Amino acid sequence: MPSTKSSVPPARPGLELMTAHEARELLVRREMSSVELTRQVLARVEKLEPRLHSFLAVTAEAAL
Repeated sequence: MPSTKSSVPPARPGLELMTAHEARELLVRREMSSVELTRQVLARVEKLEPRLHSFLAVTAEAAL
């Protein structure tokens, strides 16, 4: 997966514990953009994937 570190804004506290509904509410209220949310999720995947091996493929470019 290509590095997203240079373009990733600082993570919001608790993002890793946020439900999909809570993320949706942030998007609806325009407190977070879909690109920002996607980049933060991709950064978390990049951080944890070497240990968890949860994905067959991560297509960051397609997600953005």
